[in-house]
This record gives sequence, C-alpha cells and structure tokens, in this order.
Amino acid sequence: MKMRCWYAVHTKPNAEYRAARLLREKGLEVFFPQVRSWKPRRGYRTEPLFPGYLFVRADWEQVSITTVVWTPGVHRVVGFGGRPAVVPAEAIAYIRQQVERLDAEGGLRPHRFRPGERVRFVAGPFQGLEAVFEGYLHAPDRVRVLLDFLGRANRADVPVAHLEPASRPGAPSQFPSRSRPPRRTRGRGRWIKGWRPDERQEELPPDGQ
Repeated sequence: MKMRCWYAVHTKPNAEYRAARLLREKGLEVFFPQVRSWKPRRGYRTEPLFPGYLFVRADWEQVSITTVVWTPGVHRVVGFGGRPAVVPAEAIAYIRQQVERLDAEGGLRPHRFRPGERVRFVAGPFQGLEAVFEGYLHAPDRVRVLLDFLGRANRADVPVAHLEPASRPGAPSQFPSRSRPPRRTRGRGRWIKGWRPDERQEELPPDGQ
C-alpha cells in the first residue's frame, strides 16, 4: 500500500512563498505555516513561522523527489544519510494547532527590548517601577529584568506585556536612562555592593502569577 508522508523542504533565502506556490501548482499538498508578527514602523505583517522552511506531503513512488528539488526556490528536501526524513503527522498537527492558537491571540507579540535597556512596568505588582531588561525566557511572552529594589539588585521573571521602554518620549523617568547593562565593579577589582560574586542576588517572585 502506497503512503504519502510529510517532508520538510528547505527553501532558498526569501523564496518560501514562491516555492509554496509552484509546488502547489505541481499538485503537491503543501503546508506553509504563517503567523502575524509586529514589525517596527511597518505594523503587523504575515510572515513564515519557520523562515526558510515549508512542508510537503508526497509519495516518492508516485512523485519523483526531483520534482520538488528542481522547483524554483527550493534548496533541498531535508534528510539524513541521503534519505528524506519523514516528519510525523503528529508534529504537523501540533504545528497547525500552534498556528491557530497564535492567530487567536492576535499573532506574535512584539519583542522590542534589548539587553541593558531601561524599561518601565505599566501593569502588575511592580507598576510604576523601572528596571534593566536582561533577556527573554523560553516561556512564551515572559522576560527577565533586573530591579533596583530596596538598595539591592533583584531579578524577576515578568510578562513582556507589562513593560514599556522607560525612554518613551514625554514619559517621566525615575532614573537616568541607560543603554548599557549596569556596572558591576568600580574599577581595579572593587565590586559594587550587590554584585560581589559571593553575595547572593535576590530573586523576586514571578510577576503575574
């Protein structure tokens, strides 16, 4: 019994849309996951969830793999040991569910902060305070910031939706805006209080939980 399976296709740079269209014109079933994403100065745009990749469902006994590989915009069919790698149908179903979830939530949230940038809380228990942005976490929509709280450096994991740039035009600021992470030494090996390696930094409870 012949079976059609899903395979990942690696496209050439910025050629996902063209490759997807041409593969469909050849009669192949194509899954090209896309989501809405915020772009500064351009607003929301629809873009590939996995830039440079899409999925095709094929039976290589009925369709030659060269039909896919020679399609303009296609770089290769992802494989190992010289054989195309099958993508489980469960994985395709999961990706579809995630795309539907993201669409229902309005698309990907804008992540506009850079490490070392000062941010201000606009919601949650820290509303009105400022902090230094440290980075993004693996959990969706959560980030890590460094708060100067009660004279100590305190880390907190918070929802990115609770933050705005502290340097927003016209907004008052508690502290001078900084574009670099806070200094940890005073020079010549003298540590600033709260940053000495043997001094444990406080971890605040996660915001929004």
